[in-house]
Amino acid sequence: MDLPALIAGSGLQILYYLDQGRTATELAERSGVSQATVYRRLDDLQLVGVIGKSKSWYRLNDPFTVLVSIARGLFHQKHRREAGEHAAGLNFLWETHDEYLFACDSDISAEGFHLTGPALFGEFDVPLL
Repeated sequence: MDLPALIAGSGLQILYYLDQGRTATELAERSGVSQATVYRRLDDLQLVGVIGKSKSWYRLNDPFTVLVSIARGLFHQKHRREAGEHAAGLNFLWETHDEYLFACDSDISAEGFHLTGPALFGEFDVPLL
């Protein structure tokens, strides 16, 4: 079994959401991976015993449940590195495999980052209190 090849790329995005039993449709919607690719990856992972299927629900088999933590950790590290290039004092509040929300100790004007929260209200003349 070539586990690194199985979990690389879209496989990692799918594993990110296998913290509980999910259908292929749910996995495609959450991960942004095409449904055809999700089915191919799930078939490959099922063939080698990484995941099991009950009715239309896919779930990681023991001892492979740790793969969710690995996938989430890798994406978190990617996000931390990406945001860390533009900000200091990061505190991640929420994240998925391709989006994240964080608080920081500095202003950010880099492309791809958007201001949220109370600081943004003033730009629209919305009083906070």
